[in-house]
Amino acid sequence: MSLDCGGNRSTRRKPTRMQGEHANSTQKRQLIQPSLEPATQQPSCCVFADSGVVKSVMEGDPVTLESGVTGLQAKDALKWNFGHEKKTIARINKEAGISSTSDGDAVGFRDRLKLDHQTGSLTIMNTRTADSGLYQLIISGQTAIKCTFSVNVYNHLPVPVITSESSNSCSVLCSVVNVSAVSLSWYKGNSVFSSISVSDLSSSLHLDLKCLDDSYSCVVNISNTKQTTHLTNTEICQPCPVTTINSSPSPLPTTESSKCEHLNITELCQKHAELVGGWGSAEVGLRLFVTALMGVAAAAAVVLLVNDIRSTRASMTKTGDLS
Repeated sequence: MSLDCGGNRSTRRKPTRMQGEHANSTQKRQLIQPSLEPATQQPSCCVFADSGVVKSVMEGDPVTLESGVTGLQAKDALKWNFGHEKKTIARINKEAGISSTSDGDAVGFRDRLKLDHQTGSLTIMNTRTADSGLYQLIISGQTAIKCTFSVNVYNHLPVPVITSESSNSCSVLCSVVNVSAVSLSWYKGNSVFSSISVSDLSSSLHLDLKCLDDSYSCVVNISNTKQTTHLTNTEICQPCPVTTINSSPSPLPTTESSKCEHLNITELCQKHAELVGGWGSAEVGLRLFVTALMGVAAAAAVVLLVNDIRSTRASMTKTGDLS
């Protein structure tokens, strides 16, 4: 039996034509009976040509290449090949009862391969950079599958570099080299601002701002590992001006006359004049005029009072004489 990329099973033998009612009833009973063969699922890695699944891992971490089946069948044979030379590193032969990873010893995988006898999935432990390359899975027999994987093992994740593109504006470039199958992203605060998938060994991501209106950072990410560089160099980008909410405009200083409108105490007006001094020679002249006017008024009041007293005394004197 074979399994195509559409998940449809097909048998190599043509079905035997059954005749008569007995044959038809037998066929119906066979259709409703559950199959005793292990179920086989469509592999997610089933490919055509040279496309395949990409796996990225840091050196020392394990990586598992899934076969995509839940169980190998009784007459299935499986091989895992490595590199462009397609050297066999692991094999399973269900009919012969063989399951071995010893072929991988000669290729540098001694004691680092784990083969799942049930599914045929392969785990590479304690990965090395030399493990990077193409892996091919071939299953033949009752199940026919061909899968390819591309594995990238990194000894470290480089720190992204931020450089300026223009001296007159906040136009910057985040670059990363010697990596592939990673993501390169600009973050604004904690949210992704822009992002690309890096397939080449070197790549860069542009960011064009007028000024720094938030915290920005460039992040290169692979699997669960990432490296971050923050855009904090004020020589590259200047922070945006801090905008403040203007309060309602203060009322213009009132003139001395309005402050003294209901006051007849010259001292208070003089104190006020000292607090709001420096308003110009025109106001100083006005103050002097008002002060002089108040002095004249006071003098006139005194004269009137004295005249009134004298007039009263004269009247009283005349009254005494007549009596």
